[in-house]
Amino acid sequence: MDTNQLYKNLHKINPYDLISISYKIHGTSGISSKILTNKELKWYDKLLIKLGVSVETTKYSLISASRTVIKSETSDGGFYGEDIWKIASNYLKDHITNGMTLYYEICGFTPSGKHIQKGYDYGCIKPTNNQYIEGYNYKIYIYRITLTNVDGKVFEFSSKQVQDWCYSKGLKAVPELY
Repeated sequence: MDTNQLYKNLHKINPYDLISISYKIHGTSGISSKILTNKELKWYDKLLIKLGVSVETTKYSLISASRTVIKSETSDGGFYGEDIWKIASNYLKDHITNGMTLYYEICGFTPSGKHIQKGYDYGCIKPTNNQYIEGYNYKIYIYRITLTNVDGKVFEFSSKQVQDWCYSKGLKAVPELY
């Protein structure tokens, strides 16, 4: 989802609206989510279903994506040739509850030492010795969080809730300017 440009939407702001302005991180967009997916059913599950027995057909799975592409187990790494989105998802996975989706920017370097966004390293150091460490070689800045219940209803965290949630988990939220 692209963010609307402020100057083109000033007419939409009302005196009682809550507004949050955050710092623009120059990196690549990432999305990590634990969403309901169809379970791969075994032959006996299919048989039980035919016999009228209730069988769980869905499960929560960790999914990673760039801004426009859902990554799969066979993804080739996309634009960078390295799947930094899957690396970011694996870093974040223990903090993501069922139905939660995190939207963030990844900045710094790729595992092979390429800039994620040329000219913007955000204090990150090129990786060496096959180590790729969040906060050192790359950084993740979360800017949006949603929770989707089993009925598909989506709850959007407020800007303050995103900041507070990240702080409580020891994660970085995008810096707030206003």
